[in-house]
Amino acid sequence: MSKSFSSLQDLASLLPEDATKKDQLIEKKRGYDGSQQRIDIRLDKKSRGGKMVTVLSGFQSNPKELDTLCQTFKKLCGTGGTVRDNLIEIQGDHRKKMEQALIERGYKTRMIG
Repeated sequence: MSKSFSSLQDLASLLPEDATKKDQLIEKKRGYDGSQQRIDIRLDKKSRGGKMVTVLSGFQSNPKELDTLCQTFKKLCGTGGTVRDNLIEIQGDHRKKMEQALIERGYKTRMIG
């Protein structure tokens, strides 16, 4: 029993209802021990000439994944940043943006300070 499809809408009608929803469940990021990763977000300006930096710590990821995340966050905020000692540093005060972006990616967050 073959059915021809004239559009993507016809093809989408075969998908389960859950697959067509935009608000799908976010996969939780797991750490090395199997529990959900909790990322600490803090604002730091020590030994930086008074300039503020948003610091994200607590990642249990490989360096490539951290570099990719850092690139994504830099584009999101429109600023510079770096990966240093398993931390991601983003220039400026972007704590709220970072919290929202991390939650969307399945991380648990905690604001410090």
